[in-house]
Amino acid sequence: MLLVMVRFKVKTDKREALLELAQKLVDNTVKEEGYVSYELTEISLASNEFMFVEKWASKETLDKHGSTDFFKEQSGHLAQLLDGEPQTEVYVLGDRLV
Repeated sequence: MLLVMVRFKVKTDKREALLELAQKLVDNTVKEEGYVSYELTEISLASNEFMFVEKWASKETLDKHGSTDFFKEQSGHLAQLLDGEPQTEVYVLGDRLV
């Protein structure tokens, strides 16, 4: 299983547009094969920082998600709302070490 965290800051005047776009992304993504969880979390009210926290069954299902026309289109719209580049981290979740 993969854990994906995409942290980003949205332009101050684009907050509502981001929330609308994120809802579309979540609503569409939860229908995809291999989706485990997909949500938007706000990091700080004052700084307009958010994070998508996603879990995917496999790298293949994550790759398929990233290659859909819907995701590509919405990612383009999202990029216009951001203040800077998003930071993405991907972790492999497996057996517990302790």
